[in-house]
Amino acid sequence: MPSFRETDAGERLREYELAYLGGAEDASAALVNVLKARGIEPASQRAPALIQLAYPIKKRPSAYFGWFQFVASPDTADQIVRDLKHEASVLRSLLVTSPLKPAVASAKPERIEQASKPEVVPEPQALTNEALEQKLEEILK
Repeated sequence: MPSFRETDAGERLREYELAYLGGAEDASAALVNVLKARGIEPASQRAPALIQLAYPIKKRPSAYFGWFQFVASPDTADQIVRDLKHEASVLRSLLVTSPLKPAVASAKPERIEQASKPEVVPEPQALTNEALEQKLEEILK
């Protein structure tokens, strides 16, 4: 199953997800402007939420985390990454291809085999001191 779609012009398009950490709530507006400048309309997005960072980024202990999903060509995606490096309101960003969607599930679910019952191992009986001494003597002979 290919991880891309083709347009009428034969250009291959992929589904991308752009996650970002912004210094302010309006970082998402800046990202939308970057996407629209490249002719891309976000398919879905998550509103930015303030999160505490594990370590400071650009001397900030917290940032606004959000993400966008969109469809674009690989060349356009590379240009977006370059554009984001120059965007001051974006502290960090990560662009990944969306995971492949599973093929259509069959109508019949797979049969799950039952696990066989584990063998019951009898516990060894505790030996008395006399029995232990006899075993040691036999071993040492």
